Amino acid sequence: MSFRTTGILLAALIVLGLFVYFYEMRTPKTTETAAKDKALELYNFQNQAASFALIEIKQGDKTTRLTSTDGLSWNLESPEKAPADTSRVSQIISEITVLKAISVVSDNPDDLPKYGLDNPTITVSVGIKDKDFQKILVGTQAPTKSGYYVKKSDGKTTYLLDSYIVNDLKSLITEPPKALPTPTPMPTMAPSPTATP
Repeated sequence: MSFRTTGILLAALIVLGLFVYFYEMRTPKTTETAAKDKALELYNFQNQAASFALIEIKQGDKTTRLTSTDGLSWNLESPEKAPADTSRVSQIISEITVLKAISVVSDNPDDLPKYGLDNPTITVSVGIKDKDFQKILVGTQAPTKSGYYVKKSDGKTTYLLDSYIVNDLKSLITEPPKALPTPTPMPTMAPSPTATP
């Protein structure tokens, strides 16, 4: 066998080895990662984002309720009836379309008091037109301040959800997303005629 033939066979063997390593060996990890990601999803409305019809946040005796008939234009129903700030609602929808936690904290329903979920401070309800309705209970903030303990109203699992998402939802209570009125143009004064010399 010549040196050239040996080199070609060695190169082919290396390419085949790399293929097996990257294709065969990495596939199970991708599947495992996808399964872990799926386990962290409280819900996934990605394919129905344009069909959002309801967002309701309750904190104590305060409620902010937003409704839509087309998923694009929104109305504030509570605490007052008014058109909603569409850009602000769209930002919230982008955050909650796929509600994914940082981690699973517990699967034991007996732990709910430890996480403030026996008497949740906030209740978030999200609805898709004519289909699905999800209710998320928000408990206390984690000691690290990185997230809040949450669970589905009909579930047993406690999750840790990013603080920024919960804080954005809380802001809908403290500052309801009421649309700003469209400014009306001020009438302009006609210039007075000037005398020609």
